[in-house]
Parts: sequence; C-alpha cells; structure tokens
Amino acid sequence: MAELLEVKNLSVSFFTPAGEVQAVRNVSFSLRPGEVLAVVGESGCGKSVLCKSIMKLLPRTARIKSGSIVANGADIT
Repeated sequence: MAELLEVKNLSVSFFTPAGEVQAVRNVSFSLRPGEVLAVVGESGCGKSVLCKSIMKLLPRTARIKSGSIVANGADIT
C-alpha cells in the first residue's frame, strides 16, 4: 500500500530579531491506510510546529528549512 502521508527529514525554524530558533529537526515518518501515529514529547519539543507544518498553518516567522511532506502522492512542502 502507498503512504497517505510521508514526512522526510523535516526541519522547521522560526526567525526572530534575536536570531534563528530551530523548532523541528530532521523528523521522518510515514503513515499508511489504517495506521495511527501518536506524537508525544515534552512541552516545547516541536509537536505543534510539526502538525502545523503538515497543515500549512505556520506563521510568517517560520520556514521549512529542509525536508519534504508528501500527502497522497503530492509534495505539499
């Protein structure tokens, strides 16, 4: 079966007046039909930024620095 969602080596940073803040570093996973993924971690580790990257809801101060997000075979990065 083909992957419904594939994230490869995703890195996301925020650019602030104080400099760059790395929020997500080299995250990779894939999901196939019928699979469930749980993203867990401590506060501030990048869970929400990861999800917002996939949903294309990042604020203007954030940028996907590297990696790819492929949903249903289409690169949405």
